[in-house]
Amino acid sequence: MRGTSLLLGLVLAGMTYFAQAATPATSPAHTTAMHGKAIVLPDAAHQPDPKMRQRAVFSLTVAPASPAATDPGLERVARAVNLLKASGVTKKQLDFVVLLSEGATDSALADPAYRVRHGVANPNLGLIAQLSAAGVQMFVCGQALHSRQLDSNSLAPSIAISLSALTSIITLQQQGYALVPL
Repeated sequence: MRGTSLLLGLVLAGMTYFAQAATPATSPAHTTAMHGKAIVLPDAAHQPDPKMRQRAVFSLTVAPASPAATDPGLERVARAVNLLKASGVTKKQLDFVVLLSEGATDSALADPAYRVRHGVANPNLGLIAQLSAAGVQMFVCGQALHSRQLDSNSLAPSIAISLSALTSIITLQQQGYALVPL
């Protein structure tokens, strides 16, 4: 019985050693503090070219699971920003546009308007401010605002209105932006 325990202990120790050796460098690179957790994996395939301009339009259409939860699409945009910054892409090379529409429209609301609609503070405002500071342009679909009977006075300060998410996506793709639907 003692031999079995010793063997099991050696197997577990070996597994722990190899698991630690296979663990990537986990230096988190957070430009957007507390959001978009990013782990640096220097040996992974498809590393971003730090000399290349990064253009993407993120189409966010899904509401958070609850009004008190941060928009998961915004979290993923933060992760993309963090990963690219960790790969050496500068703020000047980062051309990111976020388009909030459909269920994600309310994420763009200033706190008073959000409280009226949902009864809680808008949990996305800090993240929106951090993304804006990182150079991400933030827009809400004008058609979605109209259908929800909202106007520009109800928006967070860093949010602009686009004619529509649909026309913005068409225009931005023609300008070389990759579409990332979230």
